[in-house]
Amino acid sequence: MKMKILRMGVIAAGLVFMLGYFTNHIKAMEFLRLSPHQVLLPLRPVDPRAFMQGDFMALAYAQSARPKVEGDDELPPKGIAVLSLDENGVGSFLRLSDQAAREHKDVITMKFTDNSRAPYGGARYFFEEGTAEAFEDADYGVFKVDGYGNAMLIGLADENFEIIVAQSPVNQNN
Repeated sequence: MKMKILRMGVIAAGLVFMLGYFTNHIKAMEFLRLSPHQVLLPLRPVDPRAFMQGDFMALAYAQSARPKVEGDDELPPKGIAVLSLDENGVGSFLRLSDQAAREHKDVITMKFTDNSRAPYGGARYFFEEGTAEAFEDADYGVFKVDGYGNAMLIGLADENFEIIVAQSPVNQNN
């Protein structure tokens, strides 16, 4: 009987821990989504028919936004990139950094991983089925960034730096 109670207690403690962990992670993502700091990263031109697959679009960022190291040095597998922002909030890689910090309003830091196509995360943008056409001419990936360099892809923007909002397909027969 004692073993059964102990086993149930361990299971309950594990469930409470997992619930707390996931709740904390969800709160952190929501806090990041509401961050006032936003950056647009230019997308590489790609034939939309080649990268549209079902209800998501694979993204690749322009050379100007990707982290790089001068000379023959290899890029570390993870790090922090410092991006300069133009008047429209478009980010361009400036240099690598040891810490995430806002130096001034025209510079932002973002964590990166050694991924040649999408180093800042957001390798895919998911959208509602039937709305792919609205995103075919996207020029920028739109990210929210917190003070620690964490970034979240929140949308795609057009040539006028406006976030693209696709109209949901509506069944006209009802």
